[in-house]
Amino acid sequence: THWLDNTKKYGFTRDQHPALWEKLEKQQFRCYYTGIELIPGVNASLDHKTPRSKGGDMNDLDNCVWCDRLINAFKNNLTDEEFVERCRQVVNRLG
Repeated sequence: THWLDNTKKYGFTRDQHPALWEKLEKQQFRCYYTGIELIPGVNASLDHKTPRSKGGDMNDLDNCVWCDRLINAFKNNLTDEEFVERCRQVVNRLG
């Protein structure tokens, strides 16, 4: 579980690792946004549904979901609603 040590940048401590692992299991090792299979240490990334930059609580497990790291990079500091709208814009433009 050494890859969970990277979660400290999200404000989580080692004693919260079991809860983070449980969250990943509840998501069935699938990205919250896309359903892509998540592989811990490879592409699994924590995302704040309401970004810290927009008032989201960085230590609130309910504000965090596991997602694909590339999706997380694309989402950046958007809220869920803003992210969905941005995805719609991409689909409308290219679809």
